[in-house]
Amino acid sequence: MNPKNQQLSVRLKDQRIPTTTLVDLPTELLNQVVSHCAATSVGHLSRTSRSLHEFVEKEGWRTFTQTRFANSSPLVHWRDAARSLTTLSRNWQRRAFLATYLEPSNDASSLPGGQPIKKWRRPAGQTMGFQPAVDSYEHFIGSRWTDRRQVVAWSAGATLMIHVRDKFENNGTRVKWWTYKPLSSVEGRDDITSVRILKPDDQHSRNSIDSSEQIIVGTANGDLQLVEVPPASDSGVIKTYYVTNGISVRSTSLSTDVENTLDQLQHLAANLSDSRIAIYRVDPSQFKVAPVSEIDAIPRSRKGCRIWSTKFLDSKHLAVGLGPSIEPINIFEVRPEGIVEEPVRKIGLTGSADELDPVKASSIYPIEPLMDSNGGRNGNLFLSGGYDGIVRLHDMRSPSPYTAVYHDPTDDAAIYSLLSRGRDRVVAGASRHGLLKMFDLRMSGGSIYDYAGAPDTNDSSIGDWNVFINPRDRYVNSSWRGPNSWMRRSAEGSVYNLSSPSPTSPFIFAGVENAIVEFNFSSVLDKHPDPIFLGSSTKATGRRDNTPSYLQHKQDILNLAMYSQGTDGSREGMKLRTQRSVDETLGQDINPAGLDERWKENQ
Repeated sequence: MNPKNQQLSVRLKDQRIPTTTLVDLPTELLNQVVSHCAATSVGHLSRTSRSLHEFVEKEGWRTFTQTRFANSSPLVHWRDAARSLTTLSRNWQRRAFLATYLEPSNDASSLPGGQPIKKWRRPAGQTMGFQPAVDSYEHFIGSRWTDRRQVVAWSAGATLMIHVRDKFENNGTRVKWWTYKPLSSVEGRDDITSVRILKPDDQHSRNSIDSSEQIIVGTANGDLQLVEVPPASDSGVIKTYYVTNGISVRSTSLSTDVENTLDQLQHLAANLSDSRIAIYRVDPSQFKVAPVSEIDAIPRSRKGCRIWSTKFLDSKHLAVGLGPSIEPINIFEVRPEGIVEEPVRKIGLTGSADELDPVKASSIYPIEPLMDSNGGRNGNLFLSGGYDGIVRLHDMRSPSPYTAVYHDPTDDAAIYSLLSRGRDRVVAGASRHGLLKMFDLRMSGGSIYDYAGAPDTNDSSIGDWNVFINPRDRYVNSSWRGPNSWMRRSAEGSVYNLSSPSPTSPFIFAGVENAIVEFNFSSVLDKHPDPIFLGSSTKATGRRDNTPSYLQHKQDILNLAMYSQGTDGSREGMKLRTQRSVDETLGQDINPAGLDERWKENQ
């Protein structure tokens, strides 16, 4: 040792250096410590002393949640939010979910008559089943984190389906079903093609299981209406007619930010027929609304090209997916007086601006905006899904057509639907095999929480993965094996639409042919399940049933198949796995570090 260093070491040993404990640290430094802790460490910290407990309750859980889950903004209930979000992150990482078909049962009523539904039957008489359009949302309705209302609406041919789930900590979960079908409607001719729910400005205005929901519905025969289910007055279900001149409605989109509009009203963009775009102001007080403006987004010279989707990126920009075209994404500016006819930007799929890739025509089907790092939408980032099976990330601030691509090396089916999960994941619905594809975005500002620290790569618990919406144990029934079986086609066909009530919700709803599949990202063997995932119900006696909901209806849980996409094509990373039944899983040992206990490797 250097003599000078040795003398310094001796002097330090002789001195009494004051020690600083966590209790002595200022709040700013404690927040820095918590931002690097796991949820269990934050909980342990709160139990070390009274002062640290007070800090964790007032500041610690908020800091942890905002640091690890930047897309969430619960404002209150920070401790409960931390529990739910860490549980959800763990279930996604372990690929733990419960899937079931969502169909009316128990408390269900049909409109306009209001008759109770004893047994719901799917629309019949068509060559193929309905292609559901689906939308959903949730909001708080009580004083607790678990007190929330979830609404899902989708189309079943010419019928509108509404599923409402109210959840309270004290009296369990209540469920209500409504269906609405105009008396003059005919299956096939009057099928619903678009569903958009108007989210309430005042959340307390819809805090009852029987509260009305306002939904904008577009149909193949050219109807575009705002309906209220159930009707709040004797005036009927229909509140507003939007003028379309009888032109078929292909798709619709609602602007999400009304604060930046002059009239403080949402805008509705409707794709009419193959080329027209109409902009409407959403004013439920008006009985009839004409479009603010209309444009023809496809020049007549471009034969064979059509609009596939419309999506508001923010209150001032509308993205249109079309094709086949060498520039299949067009961005239009929306002003108070209407939509500007000439796009502000046209985006192709030929790679970065510095590359000389060959120009090729293609089609873009879904477009999905992404949240910014603050949990809002600034209109700059969005995803697109194409005919070539590639999901692309676009940034309006970049001169490049796209900044990242997400591609499944095992399947190149077209992407028909997209659903972003904050800034950390995106779910893509494929055009065949009933395939859901899960891609990890790993963007800055997204969720960086890892419940296990460093997961074991041998159990395929990391990377991108696919799920077949295919009930593996139900083909034993010979009546489902016929060539016209809707179950067979829905399992092997397209995933037409995807929706989730919120980026922090454990629920995802997938629209396949003739059915809606509900995915609840929950673990069967969780010793301490979060109540918002696996709620209990209230019986007719008024007493709460403490049995988790997945055990009450375990016979309805689907057993699906999954495999990892892999990056190098290795067989190890692409092993097919299938789910055990709930009964079989309950006898398994808990393995929190690997895949969910329901997964078993196919032999």
